[in-house]
Amino acid sequence: MEGYDYEFVPPVEQRYECPICLLILREPRQTKCGHRFCRDCIIRWLRAPCTRCPVDNEQLVENDVFPDNFAKREILNFNIKCPNKKDGCDEIVTLGKLQNHLDICQHSLVPCPNRCASILHRHDLQEHMTQHCEFRIIFCEKCSDSIKANAVESHRLVCPNVLQTCTYCGQSKPRAQMKSHVEIDCQHVQISCMFYSLGCRDQMLRSLEDEHLKSHSIEHLNLLCHAVNKLVNHFENIINKPSNGEVELSSRLLRSTSTSSNTVSFKTSSMSPLEGPLLNINPFTDLYLTDTKIEHPMTHEESFLSGASNSPSTGPSSHSTFPNRNPLLLQRANANSDIFPYDNSAIKQVVQSSSSVRLVQELKSSFEEQMSVQKQKIEELTHKLASMEQLNADLALKVGKLKGELEESEGRFCNGDFYWRIPEFSQYQMKAISGEPSMLHSPPFYTSTWGYKMCIRANLASNLNENAGHFLSLFIHFMQGHNDHFITWPFSGKIILSIIDQNPDRNSQVNISETLIPKPNLIAFQKPTSFRNHKGFGYIEFISLMTLKTKNYLKDDSLIIRAQVFPENN
Repeated sequence: MEGYDYEFVPPVEQRYECPICLLILREPRQTKCGHRFCRDCIIRWLRAPCTRCPVDNEQLVENDVFPDNFAKREILNFNIKCPNKKDGCDEIVTLGKLQNHLDICQHSLVPCPNRCASILHRHDLQEHMTQHCEFRIIFCEKCSDSIKANAVESHRLVCPNVLQTCTYCGQSKPRAQMKSHVEIDCQHVQISCMFYSLGCRDQMLRSLEDEHLKSHSIEHLNLLCHAVNKLVNHFENIINKPSNGEVELSSRLLRSTSTSSNTVSFKTSSMSPLEGPLLNINPFTDLYLTDTKIEHPMTHEESFLSGASNSPSTGPSSHSTFPNRNPLLLQRANANSDIFPYDNSAIKQVVQSSSSVRLVQELKSSFEEQMSVQKQKIEELTHKLASMEQLNADLALKVGKLKGELEESEGRFCNGDFYWRIPEFSQYQMKAISGEPSMLHSPPFYTSTWGYKMCIRANLASNLNENAGHFLSLFIHFMQGHNDHFITWPFSGKIILSIIDQNPDRNSQVNISETLIPKPNLIAFQKPTSFRNHKGFGYIEFISLMTLKTKNYLKDDSLIIRAQVFPENN
């Protein structure tokens, strides 16, 4: 770091100036030949190929340089004007107590503690944190949740207590209650009749639903009766339909009765001879509706064997079939085994087989229907996914464009004093050691609103001498900007690159700085002919990685680089 560049009161004698940087000595060092230099200046000078005293050209090495504490005490007692004088601070303090003053100076520039992008004077900090900072914490007026100020609008879109107006009735309800209000309570919602699935296609406001049910009760009862009759007939057709096994069993029983030596006698004279397959044994019972009760009269085969009349029953009847009638057939077949000498296990096998076939068919039909529905849903989701992927691709392009515009606008207003924070520096270092590309470029910035556009390049370079270790290289690259056609080329002025010491104690901070003096004949300072000038200007060995680990240059694994650009006024 170069010497002190402050306004001393009164001006300091020339004997306290460093012959190398021409500033007031910082951490003064004296050589064996009696000359004084800044510590960093003389060490950097001796590490260059030339190892002679810059004043009398006497041979020097680093061991010939030692601290000059007497000169240091004298210099630290000199009075200086506060560096914030241009911002309104008129304090005059001793150099040794400068940092104590800067820590409380109301005109010092400090970053926002909430880590927003603002850097402002200390006297404006409290107002900024309570009224303007986008990261300040506020409380939602509706639900009392704590949120950041920049998230208020997005929170209002999901806040459960924000009032919403029902689009049907105009009532205001909290967002959390609006869904149940529309689905259950709102009397102005258009709904379908509860008998819609049975055939009533009327629609009405929920407030008129009771009136509709009262005025259409007869139609609804007819629809309900019709649906019940269809259901009864459906089951009756399924079970009354004889299977191949039942037809074969009837034939076997008929042959068995015709060849039997036993004679069956019946006391009832009205009984007709055996005829038809299986004596017309019907495993299902007629259901008679008497008032509101369902009675189970005797089955046809029971009335036949007991001598009942073959005449049909009078009175209204409705046939209903149930899957549990097959066990009844097995029971009755076993009861009549004395009349029909055949193996009852055949009946059981046929009945069980026919029931299993019907069950498998029903399951297959249900499975195929579900598969068709799922296939249609998959096709719809596939189409939606393709649409969303295209939408995401479009949004990604827009976001990339907006990020570029945002970086451009942020860099334009830094006024030539740019801070670049490199996070996760240890990972960057490990990648460089493993041989991966170790080059980083900062976001672009401008020297002023209508000035030059440039960026910082940082990369890790290995010294040819393995004992010297690794170094961080820093370079400045000029970039094509909107102002290139009316500003002066090549660039002239000076550029100061600094590594910021992040020690909270300002008195102990030791920033590492180097000043670049442009050379107009170099391509690096000419008007760029591409997006970024491929030639840069800077230091291959700006700082060793071992030095970075000292002090507080790395904090939270982050490195902060500062670039101060001072163009020459033309």
